[in-house]
Amino acid sequence: MTVVEVEIGGSGSGVPALEELGAREQQVGAELAALAEPLSPRGGRTISLPRLTMTPVRMSFSLNDVTDLDAFEKLGRQLAVAPQDDLRREEIVAEVDRSADGFVVTRLGTRRGERVEASSETIPLAEARTKLVDAVLHADVVTLRLGEEAGAERIVDSFLRGLGDDAERILGGFLATAAGRLVRSVTSEHRRFLAHPEYEKVVAVEDFGPLRTARAETSADRTGKWKRGVGYTGYAKSLYDQDWFDSGTEKALAVILDDADEIELWCR
Repeated sequence: MTVVEVEIGGSGSGVPALEELGAREQQVGAELAALAEPLSPRGGRTISLPRLTMTPVRMSFSLNDVTDLDAFEKLGRQLAVAPQDDLRREEIVAEVDRSADGFVVTRLGTRRGERVEASSETIPLAEARTKLVDAVLHADVVTLRLGEEAGAERIVDSFLRGLGDDAERILGGFLATAAGRLVRSVTSEHRRFLAHPEYEKVVAVEDFGPLRTARAETSADRTGKWKRGVGYTGYAKSLYDQDWFDSGTEKALAVILDDADEIELWCR
């Protein structure tokens, strides 16, 4: 006995169409087999693609990274205008001290509510400069390394230029508070430096040729009307035996690439 399946309007004529059930099962089985068939690159070829990876670089602040010294010279000019008033109002002072583990550090302290009076001690400018360099070198944001002293000296010299001819008198009276202002300015430069992180760019070349799953419905019509989900064949320079597209424009572009002499291999 032959089992048949009745399909209404299957032929488009408006009359029932008869088809053997066994033939339909074979067709469905073939489609399922094609759907599960792996699709490897032809001839084991791959396309070499560059991959750019960016990783943040650990920022290590150095005094030599400070190239714009105008802020320190401007600070000196501000203090030189009215040092008696400006530095007496200053609450932050810097003192170079030795920590419990033996390291030399610059400690920023406050004298809130106190009036900071000028010291009667006279300090030569060269000695005051040395103390300012030490205060900057041992600030919390500075890591002592070879060459840091030169960076600290450039910063201090810019500050002294701003103070002008009265630098020795001003520092002789308010060295600790002036050092505090200078160290605070260096700390601000440190924050500005960290606000612009750097990234390490590494370019690696990777072979592209993943295993794909073939489409059940295929067509060798490269220039005909596009149909979604169809695996098109017949491209000589494609990486795969089948290619499918999201639009007719993509399908037309594939023909242009495949026919171009400049193209050796392409992949959708």
